[in-house]
Formats: sequence, C-alpha cells, structure tokens
Amino acid sequence: MDSEDKDKQLSDAEHHSVKLDPWLNTRYSWVICACCATMNFCIWGLNSGFAVYFQHFLHDDTFPGATKLDYSFIGGISYGAMLAFTPLTNWIWVRLGKYGLTTIISVGTVCQFAALMLASWSTKIWQLYLTQGLLLNVGLSLISMASLTLPSMYFSKDRRGLPSSISAGTSGLGGVLFNLMCGRIVEINSVGWALRAQAFIILALMLFPICVARDRPEMRVFPKANFGIYKSIPFYWLSLYTITSTFGYLVLLYTLGSFVTSLGYSQDQGFLVSALVNLGSVVGRILIGYLSDFPKTGVLSTTIIAHSICCVLCLAMWIPARNYATCVAFALLVGAVMGSIFGMLAPSCARIWGDEVMRYSFSNQWALLGISAVFSPPIGTSLTKFSGGEVNPKSFQDCSIWVGVCYFVSVTMLLLIRGYVKARDGLILNNPNNPQPHIPMKMVFTHMFTLRYDRV
Repeated sequence: MDSEDKDKQLSDAEHHSVKLDPWLNTRYSWVICACCATMNFCIWGLNSGFAVYFQHFLHDDTFPGATKLDYSFIGGISYGAMLAFTPLTNWIWVRLGKYGLTTIISVGTVCQFAALMLASWSTKIWQLYLTQGLLLNVGLSLISMASLTLPSMYFSKDRRGLPSSISAGTSGLGGVLFNLMCGRIVEINSVGWALRAQAFIILALMLFPICVARDRPEMRVFPKANFGIYKSIPFYWLSLYTITSTFGYLVLLYTLGSFVTSLGYSQDQGFLVSALVNLGSVVGRILIGYLSDFPKTGVLSTTIIAHSICCVLCLAMWIPARNYATCVAFALLVGAVMGSIFGMLAPSCARIWGDEVMRYSFSNQWALLGISAVFSPPIGTSLTKFSGGEVNPKSFQDCSIWVGVCYFVSVTMLLLIRGYVKARDGLILNNPNNPQPHIPMKMVFTHMFTLRYDRV
C-alpha cells in the first residue's frame, strides 16, 4: 500500500468519526463561532485600544511622576497578568457544570465593565495599575479561555482553521472601532469618557454570548494533568514560539502609533495607523484561516508563511520607514500577519497531542502567553529612545530589529514542529501498531517542507 492510499484511509477514518459526532460542523457550530467572534471583539479589540491611551499618556503626562515603563507595564498586565491562572478558570468552568460557561463569561464581563469605569475616574498611577491593568485582565482571562477553545469543540480537525480565524479576526475589527472611537473621544473630550464609552459598548455586546453560548456536556471534565507533554520536545518548541510571537506581537500593537509621531506626524495620524494595524488583522486572520483549511496546507503551515512575511516586513520595511505612506502600508500588511497565533494555538495543540489533551496543553501555552505579555511592552519600550514630543526617526530602530528577530525565532520553532508532526504521521502510517513512535531529529529536519501525509 503506497503513501497516497494510506493518506486516503486516514482521511476516510476522520470523516467517519465526524459523522458519528452530531455536534460537529452543524449550524449551531457557526452560532458558537459568532459568539466567540463577539467575545474576541470585546476582549482583544478592547485591549488593542490601549494603544490610543499609551500614545496619549506619553505625550500629555496625564499621571505626574509616571514613566513610559509604567504605562508599558499597565498595557502588559491588562493583556496577560491573569492568563497564567487559566487552569483555575478551567476548574471553575467544570465545577459549575452546565452553568460554568455562562458564569465565567458573565463574571468576566462584569470585571471588564467595572475596570473601565473605575479607570475612567483614576487620578493616580497605582489606581490605573489596579483597574485598567489587573482588574481588566481578570475579565479578559475569564472570557478568553472560552472564546479560543469553543471552536475546537464544535468543528472537526479539517474545518477548524476558518472558524477559529474568523472568531480571532473580529478582535481586529474591535481594535479598529476602539482605536478610532477612543482617539476621537480623547481629542474632543477626555480619556475618562473614552473609557466609559468602551465599558457600555462591551456590556451591551456581551449579552449575546452570555445568552446563547453553551459548551458540550462531555467537555465538562477538568483536563487531567498529562505530564507526558512535558517529555515531548514539541512542547518546548511550541512554548518558545508562544513567547517570541507574543513579544513581537504586543510591541507592534502598542508602539506603531508612537513611531508615527516620532517621525513628526500628529497624534491623530498615529491613532489612524494603530487602527490600520487592526484593520489588517481583520482581513489577514480570516484569509489565513481560509487558507489553512486547504488540503495541503493546515494551520501550522499557513502560520509559518504569515510569520515569515512579518519578519521580512519588520526588518526590510519598518526600519527604513520615514514617511506616512510607508507607515500606512506597513500597518496594513503587518497587521494582516502578526497575530496568527490566536487562531492557530488551540488547533495546533489538538493536532500535536490530540483532542483529549488539547485543553490541558492549550492552558499551559495560554498561561505562558500571559506571562510573556506582561513583559513584552516594557521590553519594547526599553528598546526605544522616544519619550514623547520630539522628532527622532531612528528612535525605534532597535525595537524593530527586536521584533524581526522574535518572528524569525517563532518561524524556526514552527518549522521544527511541522517536521516532527509530519515525520510522526509517516511512521504511524508505516507501522499503525506503534501510535507513539520515537522521532529522530534527522527525520524532523527532512520533513519540515514535505507535502506528504495529513496536513499540518
């Protein structure tokens, strides 16, 4: 039996298992996709709007005595501080049974609303740390676990790429709305009113997933600790990918607006470039998700291409950028490819370790992403020579090199994972009696670019 016949056998077995599962690929699956899209719009889109506040704080010295590192840490904390506690979110979800999903989404929404309202009245930097930083991230961490894992519960392996990327892509749409809206409100009124507007928009939109989203009964099981993944070398490759990709992503997300003003352009033009980064992600993530469902591509393969493009853009386009047109083009292009991690992480965990280990392995990676997110903006800010107000086109040069290197390392890690999974698929097809074969490193390198076997 040749490899093509074996591939066909494996594909037929997968299609048979899908037919036996009445939950997969149904109309309600797309309702779940819409719920996840709404949640991502409200949590990640909201967080993307911090770029506006970051730029405003740097220029206007809103909180006397606060430094640019303070604002960077607040951005990092609001993005990732509590993501390290995703196993606790999982435990609460399971312990509350059929009410678990609704409860964590509802509590997360209340936390976000309270954080924004309290931040709008903050007058000291420590108050901003606790509200727009810590409390906002408590809400984000509660909601995000559901928004990123639910699509994998309702779609089969060959159809997860597009719905995962659609739901992740709406975070970019939220970023466009919140960047433009908040930038305008800050200009004509104040930061406080911009925060209050965000709070009420999120409260209204989150009613949809709270009322409609439900999990699968058989998924209400706390993921057992599977220490076997720590003995698997792809776990460490994926971990390094998560760290470096997060480092690069958040620096791009938060600093491009300030980079524009460092060239001598206005804050309004900086706000627009920050919004265009998110606009690029709307189209880019959905397109990447669509391509990842092609027969010979897969989620990992398309993410490798996307991050490779991002690396080239940072090193070849961001460093020499000196005019507004280049900044606009760079924002749209890099926005389309820089955030692929959010649509690929859960499906990739399922592909590497299987559906039964997906939630446990994903929660590990998600916690690591959260820890990395706390330190990513401060690292990026420390590499810049821009303090707000002055014109210095070279002030972001070290920062852009750092981001390019981060994405280069992330691509390297994904290539190693792709080679490992492809080599494993080949060994299993040749010897089905050994479902966990030893993978020599030589086979990993020789299978990095192969198109044989099942897609990765």
